[in-house]
Amino acid sequence: MLRFWFAFAALIWSLAVTGFLAFGPVYSWSTTVSESATGQERVTEMTGHKSDLEVNGLVFLRAAAIPLILCIASVLGYRWRGVAFASAALLLGFCVVGAASMGLFYLPAVVMLILAGTRSMGDAEAHHHPR
Repeated sequence: MLRFWFAFAALIWSLAVTGFLAFGPVYSWSTTVSESATGQERVTEMTGHKSDLEVNGLVFLRAAAIPLILCIASVLGYRWRGVAFASAALLLGFCVVGAASMGLFYLPAVVMLILAGTRSMGDAEAHHHPR
């Protein structure tokens, strides 16, 4: 049963990261406007923040779906050890390819999926002795 909980923890982590990247202040911007009328210079600086979803739109949604799909597959297929290992390997590839942007945020999910794959189905039952 530990295999399920590690896969579930990876899914929860991926959902949290995706939610933060989608709606959190990931990008910051700054604009300087300089006006010169009547010989006086007036400088206005505006700053703000945008989310990944605001900046990248559908491209972000397609990329963010990959870790979620892999983690959902591990949760649904927790009875088969290979599903967790395959998901971990594919998610690690995603982390490497997307390391410059959002990939590294999903590394804890890779670790959790590897842990899910290393657990046998009998781990929980081995520590429980019914009377």
